[in-house]
Amino acid sequence: GIAVPSSGRLRGSFVNPDHLAMLLAIALAVTLAWFWVAHRRGRDAPLDRRLLLAGPPALVWLLLFVTLTFTGSRAGLFAGAAGTLATAAALAAQRRRLGVGTLGLLAPLLGMLAVALIGLQAGLGRWLATSGYELTWNDRLEAHQAAFELWLRFPVTGAGLASFRE
Repeated sequence: GIAVPSSGRLRGSFVNPDHLAMLLAIALAVTLAWFWVAHRRGRDAPLDRRLLLAGPPALVWLLLFVTLTFTGSRAGLFAGAAGTLATAAALAAQRRRLGVGTLGLLAPLLGMLAVALIGLQAGLGRWLATSGYELTWNDRLEAHQAAFELWLRFPVTGAGLASFRE
């Protein structure tokens, strides 16, 4: 019941766009597993049967990727694309099949193309508009650097509760 001023990013009952992006990234991984099982099940089947098995998870994956992009979460978009690439690379290395790796490379590119066709500004606009000199970007880099330095000083035990601010 509390009105939240809109910043142009997708909002809803999921609290904020980054939470939705996390849930969508998890769904992307599950859908990729569904695609892999369907692909393995239809491996020796005729082409029409393979398409019937692998088509639905491929379309669901594409829909989830486009939805992930429209959340405006830069980290979510990066995680979704990197997770898909890493999974495809692991499957290609395990099976020693170049086709699987190529398919994994094409999946995020196909997702980006779908976003560009649907609406580049609405989907990738926030990510493309990020400048290296943006205040929040520099602040985030400093925070990440400070956290890494803390980890280097206390790699096993950590720095302690509530010590991050100091």
